[in-house]
Amino acid sequence: MANGVFTADFLFSLEKRIRVIQEKSFAQRMAKEDIWYPSLMKESKLDGKSERINWLIDTASIEQLTPNDGGENGGSLTFDELATVATEYFPAHFGRATKISKIKLMNMMQAGLDPLGTWSASVAAYGAYVPQRVLAQTILNGTNIIGYDGVPFFSASHPVHPLIPALGTYANLFTGAASGSYPGALPIDNSVTLDVALNNLVTGLAYIEGAIPAPNGAGDPRMLHVEKVLYPPRLQGRVAQLMQAEFIAQTASSGAGSADVKAVLKKFQLAEPVKVKEFDGNRSYTFGPVGSKTTVTGSDTDWYVVAREATSEELGAFQWNVRLPFGMQMYTGDSGTDGVDAVLGRSNDLEYHYQGWMAVNVGHPYTVFKFRST
Repeated sequence: MANGVFTADFLFSLEKRIRVIQEKSFAQRMAKEDIWYPSLMKESKLDGKSERINWLIDTASIEQLTPNDGGENGGSLTFDELATVATEYFPAHFGRATKISKIKLMNMMQAGLDPLGTWSASVAAYGAYVPQRVLAQTILNGTNIIGYDGVPFFSASHPVHPLIPALGTYANLFTGAASGSYPGALPIDNSVTLDVALNNLVTGLAYIEGAIPAPNGAGDPRMLHVEKVLYPPRLQGRVAQLMQAEFIAQTASSGAGSADVKAVLKKFQLAEPVKVKEFDGNRSYTFGPVGSKTTVTGSDTDWYVVAREATSEELGAFQWNVRLPFGMQMYTGDSGTDGVDAVLGRSNDLEYHYQGWMAVNVGHPYTVFKFRST
């Protein structure tokens, strides 16, 4: 830029510097301690408008065919029928843009301001955060999103085997009254005493690891392993008491004395609890395409448990399906005489677009569990 004139060399240098700013800001945002989504979500690339995913349901089992008589008379083998479930994933278009006149940019830069650099850093940092924001929205809306097994992602009636209803159901949503092995709502907030909260926590963890059967019809456990507890900021004090205290006092109705928290929770091999600010009860999100918006709100009493299988399974709990990652397109009006450049050339504007094509899609419901207080 010489004597107030934008040259091609100056614009090229400006674009190069802004790309460096973007890359740096994106990486810095990813390193922040508030980023929690990698523990629930796997990233996969889409090669077209959509991707149809098929996976085999593990139905293998072995049964005894003869009495303990040497087995010389043989037996009749049961043939396992291989079962597959398929779902189709589509991306959405995300983006933001900015536009500034060249004379305004020139005046601001001569005054020591860098509007394009500042905007580029901010939008790139937010681009790194988008997977987590969209995942939080998906989780909060999980009772309305239909999963591959035909029921809402968070439900008390997931089929053990999506193709064989006779094998029964399991829950990854805990609310309302208890029924049989289903424990119902399990509050851990201050609406209950600390020892009751501990009992509710342990009851929920035990259900996940012990009560959910494998889909092979043999009555085997699914062999899930609880790993993390996700909670809103308002539960921070109570979760710290439950998961980091050595002992807690018990009420007379619980036998009085004290309970050894460390010894109980050590059996579940839980990792550190994770505070999720996006779940705060004062926070709401309105999202979705124009004309079809959805609004969800957090809760100060809901809590979640993530199983280790959330990211170790082929599909996982959630999928971050990316067709095209976020990128910047810069239009200066100096690159040609057609289309956008011609328009910007006449108006003496700079226009920057930051956009990508991606989406969060739900996977296995038995890898993440939602607990309500009522």
